[in-house]
Amino acid sequence: MNSITLYSRPFFMVGLLFLLFATNVHAKNLEWYRENGVSIVSGIGSAPMSYEGVNGNEKGFIIDYWRLWSLKTGIPVKFTLGTWSETLRWVATGQSDIHGGIFQNAERERLFEFSEPFHSLQAALVVRESRNGSVDTIYKQYRLGVLAGGYGEAYMLENHPESTIVGYPSVAKLASALMDDEVLGVVGDHPIVGFEVGRLGSTKDLLIKEVLYEEQLRAAVRKSDLELMEIVKWGMAQISEEEIDVIRGRWFVEDSSTTVWIWDTLMIVGPLLLALFVLFFVDWRRIGLGGGSG
Repeated sequence: MNSITLYSRPFFMVGLLFLLFATNVHAKNLEWYRENGVSIVSGIGSAPMSYEGVNGNEKGFIIDYWRLWSLKTGIPVKFTLGTWSETLRWVATGQSDIHGGIFQNAERERLFEFSEPFHSLQAALVVRESRNGSVDTIYKQYRLGVLAGGYGEAYMLENHPESTIVGYPSVAKLASALMDDEVLGVVGDHPIVGFEVGRLGSTKDLLIKEVLYEEQLRAAVRKSDLELMEIVKWGMAQISEEEIDVIRGRWFVEDSSTTVWIWDTLMIVGPLLLALFVLFFVDWRRIGLGGGSG
């Protein structure tokens, strides 16, 4: 009995040390990230999700979401925007820590660990109304733009192999190609396509021909980086749905049937409201002056 105890004691001590170390890994990592921060990537030219403002600062729904996550966790965040393919590569190779928001599929599961979803997006086949045609004609005869390396590209290759697709590095480039007739339709997340077309001047000619799918947006880290993913999930759990809705309200205006393109709404409705106010003010002054003279 004593000999068994003697020989098993080293293994018991090693096991005890391992358990003590394991219980402290999360805390040590959390403190390390609080001191050193994390790098978060997202797509450039993808308003209202992520884009560069006029002063070069990162803006968008995803940016605001992760700033709130940073506030909740005490972990500083540094954003880098790039083409969609670049952002996937940066996280997969460990050059960056976290992808701010992507869709999950079988191919990506080989490269990334995923969080729970925090937002959903619809993707659609979008054409200019002046270039409208039947759905069958569009898929078979139109050149269709997609985000290179994006979920929509994989969807088209799998579901519409008959289509001619052209990849673009950002949604902003995709929107420009549509308005310049480089492509006659695009497949993408239609709130983002609409916003980027709006930044070019107008969305009045846009037509959502067909809604293709709705997917959940999730954070992602490099495959097997389970400790970082646990910290990511812990921080996300501190954010309430009400807080996410506040962020959504800054960037999206939606009803049950369509998305209202914020950019166009501000450009069209804003001047009209200003004109009505001026007319009301002038009439009020005229009535006031007329009453005073009587």
